[in-house]
Amino acid sequence: MLLAIWQALPKLRDQDQLKAYIFRIARNRAISHLAYETNQQDKVTLDFEVPFDANPITELLEQKRQQQLLAAIQALPLGQREVIALYFEGFSYAEIAEVLQISENNVGVRISRAGSKLSEILLP
Repeated sequence: MLLAIWQALPKLRDQDQLKAYIFRIARNRAISHLAYETNQQDKVTLDFEVPFDANPITELLEQKRQQQLLAAIQALPLGQREVIALYFEGFSYAEIAEVLQISENNVGVRISRAGSKLSEILLP
């Protein structure tokens, strides 16, 4: 991914958009990678490590919550998954719009819909 970013940097037109530009490249590479991996295996699983010095019960509950959230996010349509992931990473609406090449209003709509759907899934 770093090589792809390095190779694409000369095409950057506005230095103020560097962060969004890099994430767009990373997003496109990730989509390509996931498409390839999906063809190679049925399902990708993510493991969350539990530190040895932590309370095991608390850590197991936290791990369960993380897995539920991840499963709920994976159940969202792709457009909503993308915006909610970037939103959780701390991106502004403008940055998300730039990365995904959609309007800021569309970002707001997708985040709202994703939030509603996550609430339905996680808080029945």
